[in-house]
Amino acid sequence: MRRRGHRLGAARSALLAIGALAALGLTASPAGAVRVPNSLPGAEGPAENGAADLWIPVVAVVVVGVVALVAVRRRGTSAAARSAPRAAVAGPGVRGRPRRYGPRPTPLPELDAQASRQLVATDDAVRTSHEDVGFAAAQAGAPAVKTFAEAVDYAREELAAAFRLRAQLDGDAPDEVTRRQLLDEILSHCTQANRRLDAEAQAFDRLRGLEADVPELLEQAEAHATALPGRIAAAEHELAPLAAEYGGEPLAPVAGHPAQARALLDFARERLDLARSAVGTDHGRAALFVRLAEGALGQAATLAEATARRAADLREAEGLLGEDRPPGPYDPLAALRDGPYAEFAARSEVAAARDLISTHRGAIGCAARTNLAGAERSDVPPADAYRLARAAQRLALNDLTVHTPLSPAALGGLLLPPHGAFGATSGPTGEQAAPTTFGGPRT
Repeated sequence: MRRRGHRLGAARSALLAIGALAALGLTASPAGAVRVPNSLPGAEGPAENGAADLWIPVVAVVVVGVVALVAVRRRGTSAAARSAPRAAVAGPGVRGRPRRYGPRPTPLPELDAQASRQLVATDDAVRTSHEDVGFAAAQAGAPAVKTFAEAVDYAREELAAAFRLRAQLDGDAPDEVTRRQLLDEILSHCTQANRRLDAEAQAFDRLRGLEADVPELLEQAEAHATALPGRIAAAEHELAPLAAEYGGEPLAPVAGHPAQARALLDFARERLDLARSAVGTDHGRAALFVRLAEGALGQAATLAEATARRAADLREAEGLLGEDRPPGPYDPLAALRDGPYAEFAARSEVAAARDLISTHRGAIGCAARTNLAGAERSDVPPADAYRLARAAQRLALNDLTVHTPLSPAALGGLLLPPHGAFGATSGPTGEQAAPTTFGGPRT
C-alpha cells in the first residue's frame, strides 16, 4: 500500500508538471521532448525573432522538474519516518533530535532473584560434579578423572567469586547502578563455571559408561549399603549422651543426621533392588538405578561421618578448655571461638555447616550458602569464619523447617531440577527420572 501511494504521488506530480507546461503553451511529445510553439502568450512577435524569448520555456521546464523531484523525495522521507518503530524513540535528544534506546533493562528485583537462583543452581551443580568425580575415581582411578577434577576446581573458583559479590551486595547496600553491575558480574561468574563443567560433561559420561560395568558397580554399592548401618549406629551412639552435657544448640547441625542417613539407606536399597532386577534385561535401566543408589549411599555416609566428627570435636573442645569449663550445659566450641583455639572452633563449625548444606541442598536457599562461602575463604579471620559458619547453619535449619518432614527423595538434593542432584521417583511403580550428573544446572 505504501509503494502504491508513493507511485500515485509521483504520477500526480508529473500531471502537475504537464499542466504547467500546457499553461505556458508548451507540449510534450510521446518521447518526452518539449516542443516550443511558434509564439507564446503575451509575446509580441514570433519566437524565432528574438533569442531572449527562448529562455522562458526552458526555465519553466527546469522549475517544474525540480518541484516534481522535491515532491517525490518528500513523500519517500515521510513514508520512511512512518515505518520507523515508534517504541525505539523516546523523548528529545541532542538539539531536539529523537533519541533511541535499546531493550528495556531487567527490573532490579527480578535481576536480584535471578542471580540468587543461579547461585543456588550453580552451587548444586558444582557439589554434584565433585561427588560424581569421586565415584568415577573409585571406578576408573584418579589419573582418569584429572581433567574433570580440574574443571570442578575452576568452577569452584568462579562460584567463590560470585558468592563474594553476593555477600558484598547483602552487606553494603550499594546504589542501584552499582548493584546492577554486581548482579551482572554474579551471573557472569556462574555462567563461566557452568560452561567449564558442561564442556567436560560428555567426556565424563563416556568415562563412566555405567552400562558395561553394571554388575561390578552393583556389587560395590551393595557392599557399601551393608556396611552403612553399623557406621550410622556408632555415630548415633556417640551423639546420644552429649545433649545432657552441652544442650541442644551445639548439636543442632547434626541432630537429625542419623535418622536421615537411615532414610537415605532405605532409598538406596530400593534402587539397588530395582537395578538387580534389570540386570541382564535392560542394562540402561540398571545403570540408572545404580547411579541413584550411589548418590544416596554417598549422602548417607556423609551424614554418619558428620555426626561422628561433631561428637569428637565437642569432646576435644571440652578437653582444650580444661579447668575453664563453665558449670552446667554449655557449648565448648563457642567458648573457644575467641581464644587461642579459635581456628579449631571455626574449622569445626565450617565443616558442620558444609555437611548440613551439602546433604540437604534440595531445600537450602542462597543466604545460607553465601554465609558458608564466606566462612570457607582462606583470608577470613577465625572469629569471622566461626560467626559466618554458625549463621549458615542457622539459615539452613530455617530453610529445612519449610520442608519438614523430609522424605528420602528430599534429602541430599534428591529432588528433580531445579532443586536436586539425583532425580526422584515419579510414581508408585518406582520408575526413576534421569539423575543429574557431572555438568552445569539442567534447564
